[in-house]
Amino acid sequence: MENKGSKFNMCWDITSKCNEDCKFCYRNKLKKDLSVAENRRILKSLYDSNIINKITICGGEPLMYQGLFELLESVNKPDDVSLSIVTNGIKLAKYDSHTKKFIIDKDLMNRIIKHFKWICFSIDSSNQDIENLVGRNNLHVERIRAILDYLKENNSDVCIKINSLVSEQNYFEIPKLYEFISKYKFIKRWKLFRYLGDNNSKEINDYYEIKDLKFEEVKNFAKSIENENIKISINDIDTYNGTYIMLKQDGTVEISNDGELKEVLDLKADDIRQINNIKEFNKEKHKKTHGVKF
Repeated sequence: MENKGSKFNMCWDITSKCNEDCKFCYRNKLKKDLSVAENRRILKSLYDSNIINKITICGGEPLMYQGLFELLESVNKPDDVSLSIVTNGIKLAKYDSHTKKFIIDKDLMNRIIKHFKWICFSIDSSNQDIENLVGRNNLHVERIRAILDYLKENNSDVCIKINSLVSEQNYFEIPKLYEFISKYKFIKRWKLFRYLGDNNSKEINDYYEIKDLKFEEVKNFAKSIENENIKISINDIDTYNGTYIMLKQDGTVEISNDGELKEVLDLKADDIRQINNIKEFNKEKHKKTHGVKF
């Protein structure tokens, strides 16, 4: 199949396994993870396609996928493809109840730094009480702080991105979260995701959904503080629709279209280059919204 020249970014939910159980999470627990051998074939096909610019490995918690590093080391990565990983940090920093400090898993950290150009941490507030309301564990804020402090002291050149869910529970805290983030100069990107509901229940949606006017406050704040040190991007309904290429843990590719996720390919058999012909995928909008070169 002819390559038409466009290159895209892809999110790969490599596993549905997770060491947290956030109510807002969109992961599909019913889909089965593929084996390392199956994912190796998919990863090689992505690299060989010459249309993928960046792959973000997420989940679930990607560090819970058995054989993640074996997979990455088994296929030669082209120089023009970059890898990013999204993690909640639980496996990277374990809390010691005796010393009341976090112990960084240095070996795991070094393996991540070796393979990934970007590390992305999910944090929604610098206030642990609010983070609890959002649905994360009781140690999340201090764990992320400990990891960032470690990276600041030991790997000042590493590229860090922050993902933040914006919901009814935390939208008013976004300025304080920025104060927290801006202390770390190596944080280069901050993405604010509006809670969109996905396939969650009405009860959960009612709890998290944020009104347009409140989200406009968040967007206006983001515009007011963006500077050369950190690029801020907003994921709202209009930027999400038709723009994300989401590779699921069972090998299927989903595109969001009119608020619904639609399976458009199965990479166990299909060629990712067919994405160019999928009507639900808006190529121009993708390049405009997600075309940051990593």
